[in-house]
Amino acid sequence: MSESPLERSLHAQQASLTNWSRVEDRAAAMQPLRDGFTRKLEREIDPEGRLSSRELERRVEMARKAHMAKMTRLAVKARRERAAAKKS
Repeated sequence: MSESPLERSLHAQQASLTNWSRVEDRAAAMQPLRDGFTRKLEREIDPEGRLSSRELERRVEMARKAHMAKMTRLAVKARRERAAAKKS
């Protein structure tokens, strides 16, 4: 029998928590991901490499903030939709 969506979510949460319990330096473990995201944004913002490093850094920071704002907006929407589904 397959797992329900809730069971899959709980299983994934357990696996994630177990994994993080074994990591000594969380910041160091996440650094490659942050670096990769920064490189992705740099390629999207300045694919031809024409911007100064200072301007590129400024724009990457704005793009990162825009991304986080989008993630927050989507999370709020999802919570609202879940709450509405529980009421009906």
